[in-house]
Amino acid sequence: MERRVTNDYGVDLEVEMFREGRTEGSLLLLQVKGVQTTPRHDETWRFRMAVNGLEYAEMFTIPVILVVNPTAEDVNHFRFLWLQQYINVVLDHDQPNWRSQKTVTVKLPPENTFPTPRNISRWRHIARAPKRTRQLGLLAFHAHEFQIYAERFQLDDRNLDHLKELDLILDSVFALDTLFGADGWHWSRLLAATSLEEPRKIIKKILAGETIKASDLGGGYANASSAIGIDVEWLIDAGVHSLIFSVGNQLSSLVATANNYHLPRLNWLAHGDHDF
Repeated sequence: MERRVTNDYGVDLEVEMFREGRTEGSLLLLQVKGVQTTPRHDETWRFRMAVNGLEYAEMFTIPVILVVNPTAEDVNHFRFLWLQQYINVVLDHDQPNWRSQKTVTVKLPPENTFPTPRNISRWRHIARAPKRTRQLGLLAFHAHEFQIYAERFQLDDRNLDHLKELDLILDSVFALDTLFGADGWHWSRLLAATSLEEPRKIIKKILAGETIKASDLGGGYANASSAIGIDVEWLIDAGVHSLIFSVGNQLSSLVATANNYHLPRLNWLAHGDHDF
């Protein structure tokens, strides 16, 4: 749903995201610019805009989207750019002194053509940016708590209270839907698949009273005991502790990754992949 902004200080439209008739509680702010000439559909569009317009966009936590709309009657598409993310990933690196200029040229890549099904999904992802920021704050808290209980955990504890706390913390982590849900952030979903889901399963197996085998731990644990003559039970204990400590480190790393714009920068330069 779109709403026109009557007091225009740099924002022309407000877009509220809905799914199946229900609001998602997320917004986009649009700066709409018309252009008389229509660049080719398969080329990067260049648009020169005032620096104070970009600085205005930086003031918002809500994503601000530049929309460049050809005014020709036979054109039924437009280009867009998530300005705050473009500043962080592109402008601050390519033109570090851009704020000292009066105008700057921004580049709108061909894949930022709207409407397409993929870009409707991208707009939903962009609109959830403030909620991701809130959930990253919760993730930082959960990571801190996880590391505290991980340090206290001993596999031979009779009541496994600390392990129960670790299990509850991981449940809370996976409940952060804008990070780990079906439409979540790709970095966190990758981390979940590669580093979090298996330790979580092992924790739940221990709490359920199931026996942990060396093969459950992966990484060559199944053959390590016979290869170097280490007691199997000791090896399993060490493997479980190692996995649990690694989870705390991975959660902390994910919080840091969210604020490291060098990673999306490298992804943009190496693969042309971006979310702006």
